[in-house]
Amino acid sequence: MKKTLKIIGVLLLALILIAACYVAYVFLSFGRIPDNQELEIARLGEVSEERLKIGAGYTAVSYNIGFGAYLPEFSFFMDGGESSWAKSKESVIETVSAACEFVASLEPDFALIQEIDIDATRSYHVDQLELFNAGFVNHDLVFAINYDSPFLMYPLTRPHGASKSGIATYSSYAVTSSLRRSFPISTGISKVLDLDRCYTISRVAVENGKELVFLVCHRHDVGRINFQNRRNASVHYPHPPVARGLHKGPAVLSSSNRARADAHHKATKTLHH
Repeated sequence: MKKTLKIIGVLLLALILIAACYVAYVFLSFGRIPDNQELEIARLGEVSEERLKIGAGYTAVSYNIGFGAYLPEFSFFMDGGESSWAKSKESVIETVSAACEFVASLEPDFALIQEIDIDATRSYHVDQLELFNAGFVNHDLVFAINYDSPFLMYPLTRPHGASKSGIATYSSYAVTSSLRRSFPISTGISKVLDLDRCYTISRVAVENGKELVFLVCHRHDVGRINFQNRRNASVHYPHPPVARGLHKGPAVLSSSNRARADAHHKATKTLHH
């Protein structure tokens, strides 16, 4: 009896030590991506330096690729489903490549892509940005890390793991500047469980001296963003830079929840004075 109790005690102590080590790891891994971060503009081939023309129509496509996991049978555990990983590495590559080909086939002037994993357990560490870049030569690229989370030990049967994921803006016209803005996070101890959600502000020059401004975010779990519908969107967020950015010219706001492979949003906008 004493031997059995001793074994149980040792096992309990081991579990406590493992849990303590994990909690320590989460707290030591805690860090925030700086707000007001200037983003690098990567030039993928030749890009038009021509300013956008007044009276011309330009097309933008918004697409959440769902880290290459959202096949018809996929149900995400954080949304009440069962799956914590994509089906397989091969499936991720095939799904992301197909999404890229589909968006490219629409021949948009601007592509606004959400939930691109660049290094994540859930998507087998496939660099999905690299796959997308291959399909968008002759574009300017702006990419921002939306969250870089430590290893999540849930669900216990197949832990979700660590995730580094972001949002991208592809433009066939030169992007003059881009900024990453952070959304508010929880306060207190719970902040270590909150993700570094963000939106990006990217600018393209217009011939009348104004700018076309793109605001892009991943809508999922962003409580302070309320998109009433795709054509009449309002941002309920108090950051002054957004208001300052919008007064210089028209704006395109893009936000998507995780979507199936056939869900995307395409719009054509005519620029006016």
